[in-house]
Amino acid sequence: MTKFNQRPADSEVEVPEVTFFWHGISCCEFVVDAVLEPALFRRLGLAGERIRKSSIADGAINSYQSLGLYWNRPQFDREELVESILSILDECLSIDDAACGATVHKHVVEVDYQGPDLASVSDHCGLSPAEVIRRHVDGNYAVAAIGFMPNFAYLWGMDAGIATPRKASPRPRVPVGSLGIANDQTGIYPCESPGGWQLIGQVADRDCRKTCAQMRVGDVVQFVDSSGRSTC
Repeated sequence: MTKFNQRPADSEVEVPEVTFFWHGISCCEFVVDAVLEPALFRRLGLAGERIRKSSIADGAINSYQSLGLYWNRPQFDREELVESILSILDECLSIDDAACGATVHKHVVEVDYQGPDLASVSDHCGLSPAEVIRRHVDGNYAVAAIGFMPNFAYLWGMDAGIATPRKASPRPRVPVGSLGIANDQTGIYPCESPGGWQLIGQVADRDCRKTCAQMRVGDVVQFVDSSGRSTC
């Protein structure tokens, strides 16, 4: 574990401390000591995009507070490599809010809030189904990470009052376009898959595939209730 902290002389942004860990010889994880917020996701997203477009690593995966880099055939000087990566991270983490927000796209997604787990979420939270939907629609969401399958965006910013644990037993088949909740996260399944998230709604197949493929780390997402159930 090694820590790094440097603030460029011309930056008005306080650059957070970065710690990196090697996982074997082919993976290095860079963890940022910062509060979870959309600006952090955007800065890490910019760093990930820059690294993916370079030849520094064979892969770069963003998470909420970290960036994981991968190499298929690791043959490099670790010290020089880490120095190059930290330089990119330092530059991206020091970008001001205006420049950082210039790359953000807003995605408006219509949802039919009649998911099979809506009643379970309602019972868990002690709220009516309509109130669960209202709170979900009112959330200000940012794409914090993309995984566990291609184009699956983990959305941050959901109302804590509707946070619900994953299902004890995952479903063997979750339909494409299903909108789910897992603890304090929400997200759309971009393709059919096994999954344990609580399903509260459905996005049209065509809209889902198009929108999910366009989402990038740091983007903004707004949900719209097409079912009209939030007014019941």
